[in-house]
Amino acid sequence: MVAVVVGTIAVAGLHLWSFIALNTAEKAFEASSGSQEIGSDSLYSPAQLQAAARAASELDWSSEELKSIARLFILPLDAWTDEDEAIAELIATRNRNVMESVVLGLNSEQPDSVDSGDKTSEERRHFSTVGANLPLLDAARPLGAEARWAIRTGKPKQATDLHAKLRQLAEGLESQTMITDILIGSHVERILDRCLLEVVASEAYQLADNSQIVSVTDLIPTTDVLGSLRQAVIKDTARRITTLKNAENDQKPSLLTTIIGTIVKPIAERRIMASILACEVDLIERLEIPFGADPAAATSPPQRPRWQIFRMLGEMGRSNTLNAIGRCQATTALRQLLEAAIVMRSSSWPENTYPEARPDLPSLTTPDPFSGELLEYRRLTDGRLHLGVAGGPKLLKALRRPGPRHWLDPVVLEPPTGER
Repeated sequence: MVAVVVGTIAVAGLHLWSFIALNTAEKAFEASSGSQEIGSDSLYSPAQLQAAARAASELDWSSEELKSIARLFILPLDAWTDEDEAIAELIATRNRNVMESVVLGLNSEQPDSVDSGDKTSEERRHFSTVGANLPLLDAARPLGAEARWAIRTGKPKQATDLHAKLRQLAEGLESQTMITDILIGSHVERILDRCLLEVVASEAYQLADNSQIVSVTDLIPTTDVLGSLRQAVIKDTARRITTLKNAENDQKPSLLTTIIGTIVKPIAERRIMASILACEVDLIERLEIPFGADPAAATSPPQRPRWQIFRMLGEMGRSNTLNAIGRCQATTALRQLLEAAIVMRSSSWPENTYPEARPDLPSLTTPDPFSGELLEYRRLTDGRLHLGVAGGPKLLKALRRPGPRHWLDPVVLEPPTGER
């Protein structure tokens, strides 16, 4: 009799413990996530993106040509050979109809096939579309290569049209609420931003009048990448909680497992949900902390002892999301670098010389979200100007799967040539 009473009290205590833990975690998560509506600012529906991705999957290129395109993004334009130009032009010409179909897919009227009355339809849609838009990244690569080819061959109008398509792709993906889509869009923007930096730094491109400045400025994506990622983290949390609540055991339970499950399962579920929410609160807070402030903490998941099994289950996927945060912060920093380069190149400076001291400009006096420091600003002895993300390439090495590390390299601007 005493054992029964003690056991009952113990079980009741465990239930109370799990209730308190979940309630505390829910309040913390609500305070971090707020009441912002999810998905209301997407530029394109998931169905439109999938239509564009299906069109992009028809790209016609060999594995060797794909390697060549990747190499062309690393090479400076003045290092391109006639053979490099021929490859870029060949792939662009062969796939021009495909690229037009991609744009048409984005602008098409596509019905959303998700049945809102089915509780699991959103789950099925999530798992069926993770990575489904990767072909759009394949489409961005030849677009970027062709844009660089157009710049090299003196065709600014063609380059601008191609940059506009890249911007459309980047903003469409970055405004979604699925982490994979945002990462793909972030990569597309990096391709675009590096192309635009090349234009701004070019000696032949003087930004001599307001129309030229506007034409470049209007091509910079305006998506709040980190805001979209924040929404995606919140939505992913809701999906994980729903999945846990709807999980069912397919095995036929015995009487003993039924009794134990009735007692233990609710406690375990509440503890895992509390751990998931605590992990997501940390991730939301990480969005506001520059990766460069503590790269080790942002890349190395904590090693939990085995007895913290609930914490371990709640933190599954944490390292991947931390990596996504770092990459999106880096993309935002690259955008800030581009904005600073445009302002410096297009402004009038006394005696046609860049200031020795850092000008009081927002892009130069605000720390970037990746390094947490001001952009590098240094006037060189030959009159050119060095701008860069502080420690950018080195920080990229600390990220897992950062992609090509050259895209966060500094930029060197030619000296001012006259009054604007």
